[in-house]
Formats: sequence, C-alpha cells, structure tokens
Amino acid sequence: QVKKEVEFMSNLKKAREEKKITQREISSKIGISQQAYSLIENGNNQPSLSVAFKIADILEKDIRQLFYTQ
Repeated sequence: QVKKEVEFMSNLKKAREEKKITQREISSKIGISQQAYSLIENGNNQPSLSVAFKIADILEKDIRQLFYTQ
C-alpha cells in the first residue's frame, strides 16, 4: 500500500514538474485551493473523479498514468 502511494505521488508530481506548472497554477486552473491540490499530490487526499480528470487534462496525461498503479 505504501509503495503504491509513493508511486502515485511521484507520478503526479513528476507530470506537473514536466509541464513546468506550479501547484498554485494547476490548482487555479482546476478551481481548488493550492492546499487542497498539495494534499492530493502528497497522497493525503483523493481527488473527486471530476478533479482527477481535470488534472489529467491539464497535465496532458492519461488518468491511469497519474492515479493508478500496478
């Protein structure tokens, strides 16, 4: 379980950094607070399905690449 959470956090942060977008910028585009986004990225909160799709769209990634681990 812990390994999957670390991988999830790594996927999300890596994708955001590849796009050169700050947590503040992405949270503004999604319509949530920076603190709420930080909780998601750090694995302390799970996004709603609509927020997850918005994140994937902004980062131009398949939602499975960001939020699902094998």
